[in-house]
Amino acid sequence: MEQENKYTSVFMYQDVSKPDFVEFKKTYSYKADKKDILFYLSFPIMILGVILLFFTAGGVLLVLAGIALLAWRLGKINSKKDLDFLDKYEKYLLENAKKYEGAISNSAIYPTYYFVDNKAKRFRFMYQDKVYVDIPYDDIVSFDILNDKTISQYKRLPDQPNPTIRSYILRVNCKGGRSIEIGYSNTNKLIKLRNSFVYQQFANTISINKLCALFERIILKNRA
Repeated sequence: MEQENKYTSVFMYQDVSKPDFVEFKKTYSYKADKKDILFYLSFPIMILGVILLFFTAGGVLLVLAGIALLAWRLGKINSKKDLDFLDKYEKYLLENAKKYEGAISNSAIYPTYYFVDNKAKRFRFMYQDKVYVDIPYDDIVSFDILNDKTISQYKRLPDQPNPTIRSYILRVNCKGGRSIEIGYSNTNKLIKLRNSFVYQQFANTISINKLCALFERIILKNRA
C-alpha cells in the first residue's frame, strides 16, 4: 500500500509554542548564585546613603550609587538565569528527540525534528508530537527563503542576522504546484535573552540553513 503524502505547513510562533515551555518548566529548576557580593553590597550602600541624607547632600549620591549597583547586578543575575534556561532547554530538546526513532533535532528553541529515510527516499518534518510533512524525495523541486514574507534571492540566511526581520519562512516547492512552509518567529516573547530577540534569530538561522543544506542535497540527487 502506497504511503500517504503530507503537505501541511507549520509555523513556530508564540501562541503555539507556549505549551512547549510550560511542559519544560515542570522539571526546570534554577539555583541562583548566593555569593554575589556586589548584589548584597548595594543594600548597605543605600542604607548608609539614607542615613547620611540627614547630615549631608552626599547621601543622595550614595543612595543613587546603591540603586545603580543593585540594578546592574539584577540585570546580570537575570541574564545568567536566561542563559541557564536556554542552555538546559536546548539539552532537553536534544534528549527529547530520542523518543522518536531516527529523529534529528532541528532547533535549539523549538521541539522540531526531521527524518531522512534514504532507503525509502522520504523526508518527514515533525513539530511537537505531530508529523506535518511526509513526502518522497523526488517530490521536492526547489525551495525559497522568505524574510517577513518577502522572497530572498539567496538560498541561505546570513550568519549575521538583520535584527529588523521578525520571521523566517522556508518554502519547499513540490511537484503539482504544491508547497510547504516551515516558519520561525524571531520575536517570541517566551524566548528572550537580556530582553533581546537576537538569540532567536541566530537559533532560527541555524534551523533554516540546516534544512536548506538538506533540501539542496535531495534536489541534486533527484537530478542525478
